[in-house]
Amino acid sequence: MELTKLDQIRAAESRLLLQPTIAARCCSRAAKGVYITDENGTKYLDLLSGIGVNALGCNHPVIVNAIAEQSKS
Repeated sequence: MELTKLDQIRAAESRLLLQPTIAARCCSRAAKGVYITDENGTKYLDLLSGIGVNALGCNHPVIVNAIAEQSKS
């Protein structure tokens, strides 16, 4: 039986997006841009974080440097 387009999208989402139930169980080891990586090295598109991450990503070097410079004052 061939999957419908909606079933294909749902299957892709379950493979590529971090599900809330998975987020509660896994430990993030790294974050860069729009991705987080768990302790097993699996990379996920981070759609569950706050508005700052959605707009700016994680670990953007310009933002990291700005925060570091401002914290020196």
